[in-house]
Amino acid sequence: MAPFFSIIIPVYNVAPYLRECLDSLLIQTFTDWEAICVDDGSTDGSGEILDKYAALDLRIRVFRQANAGAGNARNFGLHEATGEFVLFMDGDDVYPDNNVLNDFRETAITTDADIIGGELFFFRINALKRKKIYKNNDYCFSRSGFINFTDFQFDWGFTRFEYRRAFLKKHEIEFPHFYRYEDPVFLLRAMVAAQKFYAMNRLVYYSRQASCLAKNVPVSAQCDQMSGYLEIIQISKVNRFDKLLDRIIQRYVSSCRDWMDSIICSERLWVVSCNVAKVIESYTGRQVMREAFNAKLCWIRSSLWYKIGRYMEKFHGFVISLRNALM
Repeated sequence: MAPFFSIIIPVYNVAPYLRECLDSLLIQTFTDWEAICVDDGSTDGSGEILDKYAALDLRIRVFRQANAGAGNARNFGLHEATGEFVLFMDGDDVYPDNNVLNDFRETAITTDADIIGGELFFFRINALKRKKIYKNNDYCFSRSGFINFTDFQFDWGFTRFEYRRAFLKKHEIEFPHFYRYEDPVFLLRAMVAAQKFYAMNRLVYYSRQASCLAKNVPVSAQCDQMSGYLEIIQISKVNRFDKLLDRIIQRYVSSCRDWMDSIICSERLWVVSCNVAKVIESYTGRQVMREAFNAKLCWIRSSLWYKIGRYMEKFHGFVISLRNALM
């Protein structure tokens, strides 16, 4: 008999956090689920951890593939899933309490919605091994009830939603083959097809804050993110999601500012970025690439003056020390 939930977990080099993730699933009071864990070419022992958990609990199914990105791994999981509803977890995230799945199930039964979502908080473990929680109102709901996506227009936080598997299959909704920014595109595709979702005024997901900086993103992943921007911009224009369109344009300008060196040096990234800029200009008349260049110049100027100020402080301290030593 098929389970109620299929929980799809792409796993890539998250060994320090994977046990905490799986433990938060195993303590759930609602037990009719399967976990589809896709090892995306891990090299840090994550695969061995998955094997140990699978040996102890038959609901945990482990699959392996050569590294192809989280989106590809999730698509593999969708093809293997048998549950009525699908949930997604990342291997370094956790459920906040043991009744998350139970509340998701009860809400799914009572509302008959194709997409149901709750609240997401971010967390980080500090140097004292204490969990610090960060709340962002964009990931919260002021009340429970149905929300039209035209009133929501937000494309982040796909892991706080459950999706009816038959609905995803009917509309052929999968993740794009990106290494980065595949999940906002997936969420938007699903929301456009559903038009509305049921919101729970209840915390359902803890997302671990990434420590990597935007400047460390490989050029290939930067290209994927630009391609993701382009699809969301086009969908937003067609569906008149003006609020979301403005969000994505601001993200595009920020990304161009942060990645300007890569954009100038990489022909492929330059072409993709310029294509996005042309589409934005055709829709809004804004010359966003020029905005990004100006923002980068302002950052360089402010950074330069900051460094000069720091050097002057050090030089002033050196002069004072030298004077005191000579007196």
